[in-house]
Amino acid sequence: MVNITGICNGGIQNEIQYKNLRLDFLFQFVKQENRDLSRSMGFGGDMRNQSTAILDHTTINGATGATQIYTAGFNPDAVAASSRYGSSNAIVADASFVRLKNVSLTWDVPVEKTTGVACQLSLQAQNLFTLTDFKGGDPEFTNGGYLPPLRTITGGIGLSF
Repeated sequence: MVNITGICNGGIQNEIQYKNLRLDFLFQFVKQENRDLSRSMGFGGDMRNQSTAILDHTTINGATGATQIYTAGFNPDAVAASSRYGSSNAIVADASFVRLKNVSLTWDVPVEKTTGVACQLSLQAQNLFTLTDFKGGDPEFTNGGYLPPLRTITGGIGLSF
């Protein structure tokens, strides 16, 4: 089995305010190696969705590629080789990333003090973008069956009487 160590993570959070505007943000960063399941696709001919990288396969006539020859599971040598490959460190990749995790922009709308009303407009977002060289799905959740973190953008109006 593959042991993965040496994870380093952190973040940078800040609040910037200028007059009636306030900007809050959080950048998350992770330096890690993790399993890239797109490298461990199983054998070509398997009944499931696979990466287009499976097209770079070894052929019967001897041309070598990055993945095993196609089989429907009846070639025990190809199935065993695929299993050994998926359990090796060959599928470990750099899964480091920087993600804009949270950002919030708030504007306190200037109103006359005599009205007794305060108004605040806000815009908040989560998971706006991720910078990574990871070729698989999401670098944070590399096991199969997970969706990447959802990008969420919300707006609001706050009134105080």
